[in-house]
Amino acid sequence: MSYVVARLTFSEQLIDDPDGEFPEGEEPDAGDRSEVVEVLGFTRYVIAITIVEYDFVKKHPKPLTAYFKRTRIPGAAQFSSQIKKVYASIAK
Repeated sequence: MSYVVARLTFSEQLIDDPDGEFPEGEEPDAGDRSEVVEVLGFTRYVIAITIVEYDFVKKHPKPLTAYFKRTRIPGAAQFSSQIKKVYASIAK
């Protein structure tokens, strides 16, 4: 559970663009951007996927970057190293 709490705290600090990333010059207009109306908390899926991620980082850290690439996480290598740091902070 301590990893789930640490991971969710880490996620809250990320700047998340709901529209994703666009190549330079192809960004949507201001009126076409998504707007977050209300944050309702976390679904069971978020907790479940965080536990899967925990298993990867704990038991199989080498393929973690490949896992993030397959799940289409932007900047998978950098994100993987950040997740490893989150795990290291609770694995004392």
